[in-house]
Amino acid sequence: MSVTWNDLPGLSDYLVDNGYMVADADGTYKAFALLDNDRQGTDVDATVQTLIDGYNPLTYARNIKNQEIKDEGLLRVQAVFPAITGFDDLQIERERYLSIAAAARSATTDYQKMIDIYVAGANAIAQNNLEADWSVVSSFDPITGPSWPA
Repeated sequence: MSVTWNDLPGLSDYLVDNGYMVADADGTYKAFALLDNDRQGTDVDATVQTLIDGYNPLTYARNIKNQEIKDEGLLRVQAVFPAITGFDDLQIERERYLSIAAAARSATTDYQKMIDIYVAGANAIAQNNLEADWSVVSSFDPITGPSWPA
């Protein structure tokens, strides 16, 4: 029982995020299920091998960084609006604001800041998703990278 290992950046973290790990036992890579008393077996090997074969370091790095951007944006919004519980909820708030006739729009400073935080985060995520270089994506700083409003 073993798997074929690919030494790709982030693969070990990806497997752990999915509930598995691989250990090198004298050149033979053994797969373990983390939440099942380190269970081994052909079903674990097959699942882990499927994860390894389908792993894309760029996609994984994008997903991690996009979540970090959302987390940072949410922290910034919650400083003003603690009831907001998710970054993705901000899109609804922005759409609601834009649905108001332009002549009737008069956002408070705090509300406008919330919208600006969402736009900065959404723009950073969009840019991140267009980046083709893994090293650029994985080194992106979600605190200083986006153009967060002051």
